[in-house]
Amino acid sequence: MKEIKVFLASSEELEQDREAFGNFIRRLDNLYEKRGIRIRLFEWEDLDSAYNDKRKQDEYNEYIKQSDIFLALFRTKAGKFTVEEFNLAKDLYKNHGLPKPHVYCRDLNEGETEDKTLTDFKKDLFENLKYFFARYTSRDSLNLHFVMQLQLFENSLENKVDVDGDKLVYEGINVGRVDKIDFFAKNKDFIRMREDLKDLNEDIRDLLLRQASAPEDENLKNRIQEKQNKRNALQKEFEHYRKQILRIERRIIELQGQEINEAVKRAMEAFAEGEVNKADIILSEATQGVAQRREEYIEHKKTGEQMRKKLLADIDALLLKAETVLSNTDKTIEERKSEALNAYKEADKTAQEIDCPAEKYIELLYKYGIFLADYAYYKESIEVNLRFIRLSEETNGQNDITATSYNNIGNVYDDLGDYYKALEFHHKALEMFKDVL
Repeated sequence: MKEIKVFLASSEELEQDREAFGNFIRRLDNLYEKRGIRIRLFEWEDLDSAYNDKRKQDEYNEYIKQSDIFLALFRTKAGKFTVEEFNLAKDLYKNHGLPKPHVYCRDLNEGETEDKTLTDFKKDLFENLKYFFARYTSRDSLNLHFVMQLQLFENSLENKVDVDGDKLVYEGINVGRVDKIDFFAKNKDFIRMREDLKDLNEDIRDLLLRQASAPEDENLKNRIQEKQNKRNALQKEFEHYRKQILRIERRIIELQGQEINEAVKRAMEAFAEGEVNKADIILSEATQGVAQRREEYIEHKKTGEQMRKKLLADIDALLLKAETVLSNTDKTIEERKSEALNAYKEADKTAQEIDCPAEKYIELLYKYGIFLADYAYYKESIEVNLRFIRLSEETNGQNDITATSYNNIGNVYDDLGDYYKALEFHHKALEMFKDVL
C-alpha cells in the first residue's frame, strides 16, 4: 500500500496544536486508506529522547529523509532543533525534490512576545531563501493548508475543498469553519455577501408569511419573486466567490517552498488579511514590466540565467494575479476577465521563451485552459487544452489529468453545439479513464 509520510516538527509550546493536528491526520488516514493510501505521521513525541541534548539526531534525519511532506510549526521562538530539521528538509527538497517543506507561525495571543530567535529565523527565510512562511490563527487554517498540500502531493490540479454553509469540507470530512480562517473571516466582500443573503432570506420568509393570509395579492407575489430572483443571483455569485478565494489560497500554498519576490510576498500577506483587492493592486504593479523583461532575456539569453529566474518568479506572480483579479469586486466582471486573460497570456508567452520546467508549464496550461472554458473563450480553450495534453503526455504519459482535459474539451464542443466533436473527445476521455484507473 502506498504511503504519504509527514514529518511534524515543533516546540513544546505547541503541544495542543500537535495533538489536534495528529487527530485530524488520523481521520484523513481513514479516508485515504479506502484509496489504497496510508498517511504516516512522524511526531517528535514518538521518537526517543525528543528535543533534548541527548537526542539521536541521525535517527531524526532518517525520518526526515523518508518523508514526503515536512511541517514546522512555530509560535514565540525558533528552537535550534526545529530550525536544524527545517534546514535539512529544505536542502533535501532542493537537491532531491522531497520532502516539501512548509513553515507555519501561529499568531501570538495578547501579551505574548516573539523571541529574537524566531524574528531572526523569519527574516532569514525571506531575505536569504526568498521563502514565504504562512501564518495561522487557528487549527482550522492549519487543517485547510494540510488538506491542500495533500492534493498537491497527489498531483491533483483541482481543489476538492468546498464550503458547506459555514463549514469547509473535504470529501465528507469537516476541515474547519470559515469564521476561523482569516482570509474568509476578514474579507469584507465575503462578509457583505453573506449578510446580504441572510437579510434576503429573512425578507422572503416574512413575505411568505404575509402571503399566507393574502394569497391573491399580486403585488405581494411580485415582491416575493423579485426577492427570490435577487437571492438566487447573489447565491450564485457568493458560491463562485468562495470557490475563487479557495483557488487563490491553493495557489499560495503551491508557492510555499519556492523562491518568490517581494511583491508576491506582500500580495500573499494582504490576501491572508482578507484584502483581496489590495493583493490584486500589488500584483498589477509587480507584473507591469514582464513583457520588457522577457524581451531583454531573449536578447541576452546566453548570459541571462539570473534574468530567467526572475521571469520564472514573474510567471508565479502572473498566475497569482490571474486568480486574484477574478475576486476583485472593485472591478467590473469584464475588467476582471480581461485582466485575468492578459495575465495568462503573458505567463504563457514567458514560459515559451525561457525554457520553463515542464511540470510548471503543465500546471500553467491546465489552469489557463480551465479559465478559458469557464469564461467562454471556447476556441482558445480548445487550443490550450490540446497543448496541455501534448506536453503532459510527453512528460508523464497518459493519466487521469489528461483524461479530464479530453473531457473538458468535449464540454467546450458541447457548449458550442458541435455534438459529434464533443462525443469524440468524451469517448477519448472515457477510454483513457478505463486504462489509467
